[in-house]
Amino acid sequence: MVGCLGNLYYSVENLSQTYIQPNQDEDSLLKPETTGLTQVLLLLTNESRTPISSEEKYYICLGCRIYISDNTTLICPSCRWYMNSEVTYIAPPTVNTSSSDEGGFVKGLVTYIVMDDLVVKPMSTISCITLINKFNVRKVGALEEKVVDITMAEGFGAAKGITAVQGCVN
Repeated sequence: MVGCLGNLYYSVENLSQTYIQPNQDEDSLLKPETTGLTQVLLLLTNESRTPISSEEKYYICLGCRIYISDNTTLICPSCRWYMNSEVTYIAPPTVNTSSSDEGGFVKGLVTYIVMDDLVVKPMSTISCITLINKFNVRKVGALEEKVVDITMAEGFGAAKGITAVQGCVN
């Protein structure tokens, strides 16, 4: 896998087990045992995030049924059929975890940095110094910290945009 999506995949693959929730496994993200449609919806939903509303509609093609869209005018990039067959989202059962009440796949107390090429790393003093050196920053005082909170819809939109950028997925 190459490009930005490959970087995202390899970031999860190389993430140390110490950052992953005790009740989770990176293979559930990297090699899910579900159909393509379910994979996308499971990644989009989480108890700690805003649940998918019953008003949101998702569509697949009737050809390969690999991709999902929220727009019926799109054509499937694999089989070239219209993405106009509505699917119903069924929420996964809630899992009671005794070791952690946090949702998600990674531990919540860790801050992560996401680079513009979708490389994801846990934030630490060492990683900050490495980035400062990598980008040849001379005036450390000129740097600003910026925390960006995004909603589920914004994250989904960004993911759609990333796959549309020619230079990112090549």
